[in-house]
Amino acid sequence: MKEGELVVVCPACPHLGRNLLQDWENAPPHVKWLYGLFLAIDANFRLCHRNKSSDEADPSLNSGWVYFVEQTRFKEVLDASSGQLQEKSSCAGHNAINLTDTKSVRRMAATGVGAIVCAMHNLTRPSAVSDLQKGER
Repeated sequence: MKEGELVVVCPACPHLGRNLLQDWENAPPHVKWLYGLFLAIDANFRLCHRNKSSDEADPSLNSGWVYFVEQTRFKEVLDASSGQLQEKSSCAGHNAINLTDTKSVRRMAATGVGAIVCAMHNLTRPSAVSDLQKGER
């Protein structure tokens, strides 16, 4: 099974071979925006998930087949970028970035969740939800 294969995709968003006209790429500039995919990123920085005892005792119900990303590759990417420091924000409305090092993360598997959704219809994209470690990382 492929990643994201079990997702119910947004039926109104443009999908090649499903709901796009044959010659959609040659649409006039004033209507070309109709064939665009509008995405949004949303996150919850207050959600906390404690570490589980083991994968054997508490197995995952899927391995990236639906909305959450496949964890093995995701953790490899996180490990590769673990030395990077998060740039502090000067915007008062983005305190989640500035408070990443002050939040207690002991015994936490995740300190939030982020998702990519269809901005027009709010349906979650395939394999587009992931846990956040230490704020926005």
